Amino acid sequence: MSNNFELGTTENINNNEEDDEELLNSFPAGYRFKPRDDELVLFYLKPKLLNLRLPPNRIRDVELYHYNPQQLIEKYGSYGEEEWYFFTPRDKKYRNGLRPNRTAGDGYWKATGADKILRSESHEIGYRKALVFYKGKPPKGEKTDWMMHEFRLKDPPAKLSQDEMRAFPPNSVNTLSSPRSKETTLRQLRLDDWILCKIYQKSDKSTKNSALISDNPQGVVSFEYGSDEFGEMDDNLYCDYLMFDHNPSLLLDDNFCDYYDPSLIPMAMVEQGRMDSPDKKTTS
Repeated sequence: MSNNFELGTTENINNNEEDDEELLNSFPAGYRFKPRDDELVLFYLKPKLLNLRLPPNRIRDVELYHYNPQQLIEKYGSYGEEEWYFFTPRDKKYRNGLRPNRTAGDGYWKATGADKILRSESHEIGYRKALVFYKGKPPKGEKTDWMMHEFRLKDPPAKLSQDEMRAFPPNSVNTLSSPRSKETTLRQLRLDDWILCKIYQKSDKSTKNSALISDNPQGVVSFEYGSDEFGEMDDNLYCDYLMFDHNPSLLLDDNFCDYYDPSLIPMAMVEQGRMDSPDKKTTS
């Protein structure tokens, strides 16, 4: 095991990262590394804490709290995916406390709610905490659309060795000159040797919920169900005009002719991607 680490290094301690990368890149287009929450804890975080060989993965070892999320994404790329996974240690905010230090680069992570208990076959295995990234200093930081899920094992094993801890030291340790002082502070400030984090960018609701006009030549209109744009419409109106389906071409199939009549769709709806009830009266 190599101990030649520098602050903020991304070298993997117990995985052959090059072999994993070669294998994952050999998969056909469309394959994604997207484990469920319980799988992340059982098959990746737990073996990591036990210093066991992990399955091939796209989880990087990094001092996550040394960077803002944009820096991490630029460094590692997307692999065609929309989520990024990292193993990182977690440090205490105060030496004698249990609160984690959430400072990260030019901002900080802020929890958005209580921990969610993760279970496997009814057994409690770990916890997931949701956080959002703010730029600047608390409590007046600027909220961003970067989100993180932080995964912790319920009963983590023994702590890392001093050699392994030197690979990922708490930020404040770098200012100490005495090796003994550094090792003591490492243990005092370390809260978790490893946690697993999933980072992603929150989608724009206004875009996601907007009406989408299909580009097929028949002018079939496709809408995303649940859009606020249609929140006030009478449910009975939908059956006469629209069939909600991700494949507009199905609407033209003979099997759907009893449910779909293009002549019922006003041109204004086709052009604007929206429709008001023909019986709806405008009130002042």
